[in-house]
Amino acid sequence: IEPDEMALCLQKYIAHTFNDMLGVTVIKYQQGYCMTRTAIRPEFTNPIGSIHGGLLCTIADTTAGISTIRIEEDSTVTTISSDMQFLRPAMNLSHIYCQAEMIKDGKRIAFADVKLMTEDGILLAKGSFTFARIQLPGPKKRDTTDLNQ
Repeated sequence: IEPDEMALCLQKYIAHTFNDMLGVTVIKYQQGYCMTRTAIRPEFTNPIGSIHGGLLCTIADTTAGISTIRIEEDSTVTTISSDMQFLRPAMNLSHIYCQAEMIKDGKRIAFADVKLMTEDGILLAKGSFTFARIQLPGPKKRDTTDLNQ
């Protein structure tokens, strides 16, 4: 799956961040939906060889957060609650895919559900996230020039 135009713009938003360091790549975005792909590196595994649950939570949190961003506003979201269920071990994978869908878009709070899957669509984990909407401080305002073309 190649990233769509909107996904490429949002990838700039997470450039030079923790998520970028982990290799989280936005491949599809539309208001209320986001899909990411993360290339798995050997250091992402735990002692039994499966992908560390903390990484799966981070991927889910990032993808869910992006799904709730209102790109036309100078605001962002921050996680206030998360709940993850791990359904099977994530082993011997080259990539993890994550889909997030915003299920409630409130004035101050947003809710999103996520699914983490293999490239073949096998469900590995699922979760629910709650985000608080916050205003971006002046120097951190999102550059939306590419997004409004």
